[in-house]
Amino acid sequence: MKSRLLLAAAMLLSLPALAGRLTDADKLNQLKPGKTTAAQTVELLGKPNQENRSPDGRYAYMYEFDLPNQADPSQPSLQGVAALLFSTGNVLEDVQMFKKAGAAKK
Repeated sequence: MKSRLLLAAAMLLSLPALAGRLTDADKLNQLKPGKTTAAQTVELLGKPNQENRSPDGRYAYMYEFDLPNQADPSQPSLQGVAALLFSTGNVLEDVQMFKKAGAAKK
């Protein structure tokens, strides 16, 4: 788990400016670690903003997100980067959400 978090953090630091945004939390909730494949992820969410590969064969798809604040819709949206971590067998292992500093604050 710690190595996956370090991998995601390292990839996040190397992330360039992103183009598209995920704006539908329901789509993210359809992702099931251990079951969802990389191909299913791209079909559901579209092409990732960035793909990063590690030497051990695992990889991550990076998506920028801008999601409505479901707890309080009157508050600013939640913004940041989602790192979707995949196994060498192309199956989703984990989803790490990194909130943009200062996002969703009044």
